[in-house]
Amino acid sequence: MWHGHKILILRSTNFSREVEEIAARKNEFGICIAIEDSENLRDLPSLCRERRFTAVAVADVAQVTPSTRERLRGGGVKYIQLGDLYEDLTRKVSYTAIDAKEITPAPHHLLADFMRWLVSVILAVGGLILTLPLFFAIGVAVWFEDRNAVFFIQERLGKNGRPFNLFKFRSMTPPDETVWTGDWLKTDWSVGEASRVTAVGRILRSYKLDDLPQLLNVIRGDMNAVGPRAETRRGFEERSRVISGYAHRLTVKPGMAGWGLINTYQNAIEKLQVDLYYIKYRSLRFDLTIFVMTAWQIVRSLVQHSAGAVLRVLHVTDNGKGK
Repeated sequence: MWHGHKILILRSTNFSREVEEIAARKNEFGICIAIEDSENLRDLPSLCRERRFTAVAVADVAQVTPSTRERLRGGGVKYIQLGDLYEDLTRKVSYTAIDAKEITPAPHHLLADFMRWLVSVILAVGGLILTLPLFFAIGVAVWFEDRNAVFFIQERLGKNGRPFNLFKFRSMTPPDETVWTGDWLKTDWSVGEASRVTAVGRILRSYKLDDLPQLLNVIRGDMNAVGPRAETRRGFEERSRVISGYAHRLTVKPGMAGWGLINTYQNAIEKLQVDLYYIKYRSLRFDLTIFVMTAWQIVRSLVQHSAGAVLRVLHVTDNGKGK
């Protein structure tokens, strides 16, 4: 939204300095940033005119008087909140806003919700029909490896905390549900979890094929095609206890694909920031964009891994001929 603008950030808080640093790193997007300390600004509209700023970003609206804001608008200078600039630069909600519980989800409209449900069901039914042969092949492979259950069924929390049974292809040896050896703020596996992944499961997880049975959850109405990842009750309770605003994740249905799956994050707080960006701006168009991007990532991964396997086979064959 602000790409190409020359933006003046009024440096007054730690958050404004954080945005300043992010903007400097994002310079490849064409955002030209210049910083001035707010206490040294005597005539903001003149400064913007002289230095050709096209926008002013502030942490607090009260930093600039109403008359000054009016003069800025008269000079064609946009007046923006730092939180909005942060979201445009990072595609996630600032934790400052989460902590202050200033998240305003996209409004719910019955027609929009119906269309989202209808599109989700159509995509899920189509996906189920197309992947039925794959279901059979994966089921045989999972069972054949250790003669254990093909499906992993676990209670997860849906919209407004409603529990439902989530279906996945089993990719790990059966867990001890009462034990958790990791850190609830982390999003990667604990040592105990990583050691339980089966050989077939490792392949399924690489291509996200273990999630295919969730098509049934979408058809049943437990999930949408797109949304935040569904969480276990204990995981949600533990994270809600230490992360302010975590309950916002349950304001929408979870999804198979999601904004969090196509964006990187380091911990549960960043994961929440990414998910809340989706919740704040979600729309049918955004959902379709995420779904296409997710499908493209999976296809690209399959092609890359397949090409790598072919090259390795050719390399081994060539070495064999050279002997």
